[in-house]
Amino acid sequence: MLLMTQVASAQTASVSDHGSTERKRAKDWKVPIVLVENAMVIAPPLYYYWRTVDDQKEDWELNWTWNDWKSKLFSTDELVLDTNRFEANAMRHPLAGALVYQIGRANGMGVLASTIMDFANSFVWEYFAEYREKPSVNDMFANTAAGFLIGEPLFQIGQQVNGHSSLFRRGLGLIASPFHRAQKEVGLSPLVDEPMSPNRFEVVAGSNAVRYGDSGEAKGEVRLGLDLEVMRDYEFGLAGEDAKWTGLATWNRATLDLRFGGVANGGDLSGGRFRSTTTYAGRIEKSIGADGYGRTTFLGIGTGFEVMQRRLPTMLDRFAVFQLAEPKFGGWWRTPYGEIDVEVGASGDVAMVQSFARGNMPLMEDSSIILTRGYYYATGTSVHGRVRARHGRWSAELESTAHQFWSFDEHSYRGDMDPKDLADGRVLTTAAIGMKPTASDFHVELFGNALLRRGTGTDLWRQSKELDAGLAVRAAF
Repeated sequence: MLLMTQVASAQTASVSDHGSTERKRAKDWKVPIVLVENAMVIAPPLYYYWRTVDDQKEDWELNWTWNDWKSKLFSTDELVLDTNRFEANAMRHPLAGALVYQIGRANGMGVLASTIMDFANSFVWEYFAEYREKPSVNDMFANTAAGFLIGEPLFQIGQQVNGHSSLFRRGLGLIASPFHRAQKEVGLSPLVDEPMSPNRFEVVAGSNAVRYGDSGEAKGEVRLGLDLEVMRDYEFGLAGEDAKWTGLATWNRATLDLRFGGVANGGDLSGGRFRSTTTYAGRIEKSIGADGYGRTTFLGIGTGFEVMQRRLPTMLDRFAVFQLAEPKFGGWWRTPYGEIDVEVGASGDVAMVQSFARGNMPLMEDSSIILTRGYYYATGTSVHGRVRARHGRWSAELESTAHQFWSFDEHSYRGDMDPKDLADGRVLTTAAIGMKPTASDFHVELFGNALLRRGTGTDLWRQSKELDAGLAVRAAF
C-alpha cells in the first residue's frame, strides 16, 4: 500500500462534448452502480456461506459478546492465517478481489481508490459477514493484492476492445473486464475510450502427449489457452528517438493454459496455469529509424500473480504466487534479418504451496494448515525469462520460470504440530518453433514443456519431472 501510495496519482477522465448527456447520466448514477455491483460480487458467496452453515462451523471460534467484538475490532489478537481449502484461499479470494477492484476502475476510480475499496470490501467480509470467525490475514491480503496484480492488467486488456467490431474481442472484453464492458454495452460507462495501444492477442489450441517421471506410458491431452499482451505506450515501435518515464500499468500480460485428459478421466480438466503481470513504473528508451529498424528497451519494477494446479498420478500439485516487486527488463530489436524480443525479471514473493515432499501423506482434520490441507504459507523468490525470435514466416520462443518457496513457520494458529522448514522448487520451461503457412497472423507450432518439481523438509526429499510435447495452432484475433 505504501508503494502504491507513492506511485499512484489521481485519474480523472476527460469528457468530450459529444455524448456528454449520456456520460453525465452515468456519472450521476456512479455511486448507486458501485453499490449494486459490489452487492453482485458479495451476494453469491454470502448466500453460499449461510446455506452451508454446518461446513462453516468448523471455523466458528467467536461469539456475539462484547469481549469478543472488542478483541476483534480493537486488537490484533484475533488475526490468523486460516486453514481453509486451497481453492478458496488461492483462487476464489483473488478472483473476488480482482472483480471488486475492477468495479472501481470501471466507474472512473483510480488505482489507489480502487485498491482501498477492495480492502474495505474484504474487511467487511472478514469482520462482519464472517463475524463468528477470526479475521484471516491471508484472505484480506489475497483480495487486496489481487486487485492490482490481476484486475489491473485484465482491465487494460479489456480497454482494447472498446468499439471493436470483432466478436472475439468484444467477448474477451466481457471476460477480462466484465463491469466495464457491460456498462459500455448499455451506455452507462463514465470512461472515455482510449486510443488503441500496441497489443498482441492470441488464442492457442492443440494436443500433446505428457509423461510423468522417468518411466510410464505417455498420456494424451488437449490444450486450450490465451496469450494477451498490451503495451500502453502509444508510440511503442514507431520511428523516432525518445526516452521517458512510465506510470502504472504500462506493460501488461495475461496468459491461460488449460489441459484436458492426461491422468484425468476422459476429457476432464487435468491442469491449468494462469499468469498476470503488470508494472509499477519504469523507463522506456527507443531508437528506431524511418525504415522501422532499431531497438526499444524497458527497465522498471513490475509485479504479478501466478496460480497453477496439476493433477498427477498420485497427488495434486498446486501453488499460488503473489510477486510483490520484480525488477524487470524488456528489449525489442528489429533488423533486416529478423526480430528478437527479450524479457527477464526476478521477484520477491509470498505464496501458498502444496508440499511436494509430503506427497499423499494422510491429512488430519482440525489441525494446522499443512496437516489439514496439504499446503503451506510461504515466502519465496522467482526468476523469469523469455526470448522470442521471428524471421519471415518462421518464429521461435523459449520461456522459463523458476520458483523457490520456504515455509512461513512463525505463526501459532493451529500450528503447534506443523512440520517445519518445508521448501519447494518448481522450474517450468517452454520451447516452441512455429511457422505461418500463409500471410495471415496464424501460426502452426511444435512445442515442448518441461516441469521439474522438488520438495524438501526435515528428513524429507522428493523430486520428479514432467515432460510433454505436441502440436498447436496459435491465431491472433
